[in-house]
Amino acid sequence: MNVLEAIFGEMLPKDQAIKEEAEQERKEQVDAIKQKIYELTETELKAANEKFPLFASSHEAYAVIFEEFDEAREELEMVEYSLDKFWTEVKENESPEVKNKRLTRIYENAVKLAVEAIQTAAMARKGILSSYQKGDPAHGETTEN
Repeated sequence: MNVLEAIFGEMLPKDQAIKEEAEQERKEQVDAIKQKIYELTETELKAANEKFPLFASSHEAYAVIFEEFDEAREELEMVEYSLDKFWTEVKENESPEVKNKRLTRIYENAVKLAVEAIQTAAMARKGILSSYQKGDPAHGETTEN
């Protein structure tokens, strides 16, 4: 045992325990958020199913899922743009008002991104349900003539 181990050896397990406790708390927070996202996805799916029937084909599923994905990508690009602008404003020492407006845009676009991601997930779930409802993994499509 060296001098550092003798001095700090007893502290390491405590630090490790604190680190593990913090990691466990973070995991529980992520799990709680993920559960809420699943719930929001199911709420979105229910609303979509009230307006539109299940997908008639894999082609329709792809088109609808891709549309939602594309909208999510657009929102992600807006977040990225605003974040880049914010960094420029930070480097140029812009006023707090300017930076707060930019942060507000980042926040609003990130929320829109989350909504679009949830809609994408809901449509993917609808695709799964459509294939099971039709009893065919290919959503009712066959290769028969």
